[in-house]
Parts: sequence; C-alpha cells; structure tokens
Amino acid sequence: MSGRLTITQIKVQAFGCLRNRILQPGPGLNLLCAGNEAGKTTLAQFIAAMLYGLTGGGRKAEDNLRRLYMPWSEACCGGELELLCDGQRWRLERQFGLTRAADRLRLQDLDHGLDIALGQIEPGEYLSGLGPAAFRSLAMLQGQQLADFQPDWSELARWDAAKNRGAEPAAVRSAERPTEAPCGPAAAAAEEESLADYAAVSRQLTAELNRLDGVGRRGGALAQTQAALAQTELQLQALQQQRQQQVALEQRQQAVYAQLAALDEQKPQPEVAVPAAFEPESAGSAGPDPQIAAQPLTTGPAPRARAWVFPVILTLVLAAGLTLTFWPAGTRLPGGLEADLHTAAWGRGAALTAGLLLLLWLLYLLLRRRPGQSQPQPDLTDIMEQPGTASARSAEPALPDAMGIRQGRPSEQPAATAWDTWQAQRDRLLLAAGQLDRQRQDGADWPQRFQQLRQRQQVLSAELAARQYRRDLLQLAQTCLQQAESQRRSQFQPQVLELAQSYLQDLTLGRYARLALSRQPAGTRRAALKEQLEFLAPENQALYPVYYLSQGTRQQSWLALRLAALSFSDPEGYSPLLLDDVLQSFDEDRQDACLIWLTELAGRFERQIFCFDSPSRLADRAGDLQLPLTLLTLTQPGAQPG
Repeated sequence: MSGRLTITQIKVQAFGCLRNRILQPGPGLNLLCAGNEAGKTTLAQFIAAMLYGLTGGGRKAEDNLRRLYMPWSEACCGGELELLCDGQRWRLERQFGLTRAADRLRLQDLDHGLDIALGQIEPGEYLSGLGPAAFRSLAMLQGQQLADFQPDWSELARWDAAKNRGAEPAAVRSAERPTEAPCGPAAAAAEEESLADYAAVSRQLTAELNRLDGVGRRGGALAQTQAALAQTELQLQALQQQRQQQVALEQRQQAVYAQLAALDEQKPQPEVAVPAAFEPESAGSAGPDPQIAAQPLTTGPAPRARAWVFPVILTLVLAAGLTLTFWPAGTRLPGGLEADLHTAAWGRGAALTAGLLLLLWLLYLLLRRRPGQSQPQPDLTDIMEQPGTASARSAEPALPDAMGIRQGRPSEQPAATAWDTWQAQRDRLLLAAGQLDRQRQDGADWPQRFQQLRQRQQVLSAELAARQYRRDLLQLAQTCLQQAESQRRSQFQPQVLELAQSYLQDLTLGRYARLALSRQPAGTRRAALKEQLEFLAPENQALYPVYYLSQGTRQQSWLALRLAALSFSDPEGYSPLLLDDVLQSFDEDRQDACLIWLTELAGRFERQIFCFDSPSRLADRAGDLQLPLTLLTLTQPGAQPG
C-alpha cells in the first residue's frame, strides 16, 4: 500500500544526544527552533532512520551514520513512531545495533492488530511509496548539501508512469502481492519496472569502463593486459634471438670439432733436444774435443742424490739442537757430557740455525719450479749412444745447463718444436669447444620456456579480446542509456523548471524568476554530463551559473529546484519533508517569505513538513504572522554524539 504519511508522535528512547524524548508533531508545517548541540540534526536523522534505516560502513567516519549516532554508553539505539497513513493508524518500533544483523524492526497495523512482514522494503517506502534514495535526495534537505543534487529524470519518469496509472510504484506492490499472476496490475508493474534507474545504471557503467580503461594516469585492466601481452611478445622475440644464437653456437662447435679431428690426424711425434759435445775453437775441426768427449756424461739421478744431502744434514742438526735444548739438566748426554745451561744454549742456537736454513732451502725449491719441469725428461744416454757420424752429432743442439753438462760457452734455449705447436693449437681448440658447450647448455631449456611464453601469449590475447569486447558493449550500453536519459530529460525538464521558477520567485520576493539547467562535463574522460543550475540576471537578461550568487540566494535556488522535483515526483504529498538548517543563510525578509511559502506548500499538497533551524526569531515571526504551524521544543542536552 501507499498513502499520505503523517507522523503523529515521535518517541526517542536513545539516539545520539537524545534520550527519552516525546514530541507530538501536527499536520502541515512543524517548526523546531533551538541552539547549537540541541539535537535538531539528530532528530531529523532519527525520523529518517526510523523510516528508511541507518547506513554504515562508509569510507569517511561522518558517512557512517550507524556509528555516528550510536550512544557512547550503549550498544543499541532506536525508538518508536506513531503514524497515520490515509486515516489508518500504524506503530513503527525499531532498534539499531552495532551491525545490521542486530537490528530489530516491527510495523504494526493498530486498526487491525496485525504485524506486517516487510522483507527487504523499508517502512517509509511501504507506506509512502518513496524509495530511500529519493527520500534522502528530495525529502530530506540539509542546508550545507543543497547544491549536491542532480535530477534523476528516470526516477521522475517512473513516478509519472505510476501517477498516470493511478498506482503506487512496483516495488511496493510486489511486497504487498508477491504471488500475483503476470496480468492486469502485475503487467503494469512489469512495465514500470522496465523504466530502469538510468542514473544508477549509468554510474555503474561508468565505473566499469573506468575500471577497464583507467582514470587519469592510472591504467585500467585493459591497459595492464596490453602491457603484459607486449612484455610477453618481447620475451618471445628475445627467446627467438637466443635460439638463433644457439644455432650459431652449434655450428661453431661443429667447426671446432672438425678442426680437432683434422689436427689429430696431423699429430707429430714428440721430439727430444739432444745436446752435442763441445766443439773445438778452430772452425776447421770436424769432431768433438777428445778430452770433453772422453768425460762421462752425467745424467740420471746423481744430481738429485747430491741435492738431498744438504737438507738431510740440516734435519739432523735440527734434531740434535732440539735434543740439547730439552734434555733434563744434571743428566748425562750419550757422549758422556753433562747437560747444563751451556749445552741447552748451544742446542737452541743450532736448532734455530738449522731450521732457518731448512726453510730457505724449501723456499728455493718452490721458486725454482717451472710448469715444464714437472714433465719427465727423456733418457739422453740412449740417444747419445745411437750410431751416427761426428758431423751428425755436431749438428744436434747442445744440452741446456740445467742438465748438469759442462760446456765451454753458454747455450741458448731450444726453439719451439712441431709437437709443442700442435699441443698448443689443440689446447686452444679444446678450450673453445668447452666454452661453446657451456654457452649451448645455458639455452638447453629453450623449448620449455618457448612453450610457456607461447601459452601465456595465447591466454593474454584471449583475455585482451574479451575485455575489448566487454568495453565495446559497455560503451554501446552507455550510449543507449544517454540517449534514453536525454529523451526523458527533454520530456520532464521543462515541467520541473517551470515549477522551480515559481518557487524561486516566491522565495526571492520576485527578484529572480527564471532558472535553467545546462549539461556540463563531469570532469572525467567519460561522456557523463553534470547538470549545472543557471539563473537569469535581471540586469542584462543573461544566464549565469548560480555560484555567481550569494550563498543565501544560491541555497534558495537549489531549494526551489529540489522541492520542484519532489512536488513532481510526489504530487500527493505522501512523504514527509525534513528541512535541516535550510533557512540559516536567509535574511529576515526571505525567512519570513520562506515560512509563508512552506505553510502554503504544506496546505497545497497536504504534506507534513518539519523545519529545524537555529534562529529563535523564527518562532516569534511565525506567531506574529499568525501562520498555521506547530512549534516543537527540545531541552539542551549534555555532551553526547550528534
């Protein structure tokens, strides 16, 4: 059902700063004048919460009404409302907890003694037909938020359709008759439900498009997918280049192995440099010097045997010195001597000297070693005993001095042989082959990586195509919605503006008599437009935005537009009207004009109006003007929320 809703009694148990308050409002205009922190805004929010619930969970603390108006010392708040809807009495009991699950609601039909199960519908919407969003936008006006308003032409279209059929909105009928067949009134309800909330749907579409395309410099999901796909394609290109490098490495490795095989086929025999005997001083001599040739050639282990005599002697001296040093004093030594301080001193000296010489010898051996000396030297005795002429022996290179051969003049180092050249080339080829093999093994997982990147590319390509398709559909839907909104705007805007202009003329005492609405960009990349309210300047008959006006006149312009939209949406006055600190910026003359105008508005539409304001002179002026209204009073509370 829906009818003209009137509040006959307000009982506040606990809500914000209000405790145990009972007020008896009357029909028509109800005026409440009180100072700061008296609870005017709290009372307005209490009426709205009882009819349409408390919001919670906003990002800002001031948007969380459930937390804002919860008493500090209690975990619940609420109260009762006595209502009259088309002559039928109702009682609404409601308690709000810290969460929505803790809320309690009871709506009683006092005439029939029935409790009404509302489901998801709020009591205010069930009784008056005005939804929560429309009520907070059109029927609950606060002075500082009057300019925060955009006409919802689709909402006006729904109300116009319901008004023409003489029926309430479909949401209320569906709660009252949920099992009705799809014919007759249900068909009309379905037709009304087809008039969607274009503003809300457009906001959802804009939010989804912004999520896909991003806002400002922030990239959306579509840009992120494109970036991921581009990065994957770059990785694929780099991997393909790496594969080409792998092929080149394999070819180079095969070439190196071919060179090694060819080099192994050309392997020379190892050559040994054989020393020749010392040649005579005369150039005409054809053979070696008989005296030198007669000397035995000293080779083999003899030089190494003499080389180890010196360290053995040093080791024995070191052992004897250590024995003398640590032999107990007063005992006899093996040679018949008596151990004393002198023998210990001699032992220490001998041990230190022998140890130092031994260390120097070891250091000499370490510095004397060369990489080539670790290889075994060929047996030169057999080479020298091979048959050959003296001229052939004289042509052989001389033995180096390191072999212990005494020669009459210094010998030169032998030149590099074919074996050394072959060995060096082979080492270089083996080193190159090893490096190429390691580089080739680094890219051995190329097939797996290529397959993974290829699969990722396919997934990202499909995801990008799906998101682009969704973006195109959303843009098409938004375009259709904008066209439908433009049609409804052109249909209902003249009627609303005509009513708003008459209201503004009454509020400004005839100073301003014309308003206009123009579409302006909303400040985003989307095509969403914002309604800008303009006024006609009487000086030059030109239109200007209302922000050129003073604060009071600007609020009067927005008040006229909002009440015009409310009068068009709810011409029967089904829902109460709450005005909180709306007259605060008005001068005295326009305050009087506004009181008179609100009284006439309440009588014309039979609407109950609550006006909460601070100036105490309003109550006196209402008495002086003898206006038919009800004065409400509140006592000054202590420091409490609200």
